[in-house]
Amino acid sequence: MKELHTKNYDVVCFIQDDALGNVLEPALAKVETYQHKLFKGGLKEATSYIKSAKNPRVIFIDCSGHEFVVSAAEKLMEFCPPETRIIILGERHDIGIFRDLLKVGIHDYVAKPLNADLFLQSIDVALNAKNANDANFKKTGKILVFLGSVGGVGATTLAVNCAYSLANDLGKRVTLIDNDMFFGTVATMLDLKASHALFDVIDNPDRLDDLFLESSMTNYGERLRVLGADVSLSESLNIDSPNAVKNVLSLLDVVAEKYHYVVVDLSRHHPELWQAVSNKADKVFLVGDLTVASLRNTLKIHSTLSQTKGQSPIPTLVINRTRNEESTSLKQFTKLLGHHIDVVIPFSHRAVEAADLGIPLVQHAPSFSKEIDLITDTITSKPSALPKKMATNPWLGGVMQKVTDLFQKTIPPVEKLLKSPPAEEGGLMLAQEVVIKDQPKLALARKPVVRRQKPKASIKKTGVMGKKSEVRNQKLVVSKKKAN
Repeated sequence: MKELHTKNYDVVCFIQDDALGNVLEPALAKVETYQHKLFKGGLKEATSYIKSAKNPRVIFIDCSGHEFVVSAAEKLMEFCPPETRIIILGERHDIGIFRDLLKVGIHDYVAKPLNADLFLQSIDVALNAKNANDANFKKTGKILVFLGSVGGVGATTLAVNCAYSLANDLGKRVTLIDNDMFFGTVATMLDLKASHALFDVIDNPDRLDDLFLESSMTNYGERLRVLGADVSLSESLNIDSPNAVKNVLSLLDVVAEKYHYVVVDLSRHHPELWQAVSNKADKVFLVGDLTVASLRNTLKIHSTLSQTKGQSPIPTLVINRTRNEESTSLKQFTKLLGHHIDVVIPFSHRAVEAADLGIPLVQHAPSFSKEIDLITDTITSKPSALPKKMATNPWLGGVMQKVTDLFQKTIPPVEKLLKSPPAEEGGLMLAQEVVIKDQPKLALARKPVVRRQKPKASIKKTGVMGKKSEVRNQKLVVSKKKAN
């Protein structure tokens, strides 16, 4: 296979035989406006190509001979940027496969034999899909907002580490935006050079195109981009003005078309801005601590977002930096707040050290990744392994996790029991299906043990005693003879 160049192309094709290449190459060469590249390979190679942070507009993949096309395509779409369109070439004219591929996000499915006209038609539709009104063409990333109820609760720390985890642990394309252009600390936490980029983007919305946006962002690894600004206090910037808010929302629209996740660290000092951005967001993390000031502000912000009548998502309440010596307990805080606390994160004494070194806390203290997983699981809709009450209590959650692991090792799953042969006497057997509240559940019952009584040896006492007396009499006779 040829080397996967770092250049981004309009069209990238993965083919498995030269005959197909002889059809595609001349067809693409006729259209001079398409920058294209052909590689040898299939879905596996295409997935590796996307993972290496390549961002072509269209990817054409030959899936000939692949048995599980839909499942492999679904895995590929987990890493595919929102703006990239995927076209699958298969061997069968199967409407079922076509519908299943559309459900996982594939743009189009064509079957062999393929001619140049059909190929160019499919490519042309994919390249111009952005201008179409069909809902199937609209695919954008998720906007995640982190908002601290008071200063110093660690909202920026959680935003930075969440973005880092999504990019490096889950392999997603992520943009991290620091909206505090006067006192933002995102660049400091990642040891990045401060720039004027975000200010320029908001101040010049007419220049907002792909080239201007990419040049304004700072790379942190292959999959994480950071956008912020270090503005002097002498510069005039009314971030709450209608024009500024409108430009920020336009920026989020453009970025969400190119990245899986857009993580925004918002400042509570700009109410017009954070309300507008929160209304546009897919998820809002309201971060606080167990203090009276945080309780008061959390109530204010939660009430404000709840009054938007469904425009804003219900905030995910996060209590950060909890300690044992807190004056207000979590139970008291929850009762006064009147809302359920979704995530509780304990205090990490290495957070300040990591920020000063310019290293993400999950990298400086790997154990903290377990706490960040509590947040990323709510983003990716991954079901937690523990109940919420256990997950929000670090000590209890750790104990229960060990108990769960122990039971998983010692007790066979139900599926294994279903496949196993009938149990012997005294073992487990599967009972009939029991219906409780109209929901069928599979019950496990212990098979009754049938104890077989062993027959007692029928030994006649007279026989045993007779043998013993007979032996004793023989000894007496022998002794008498010797005496005579």
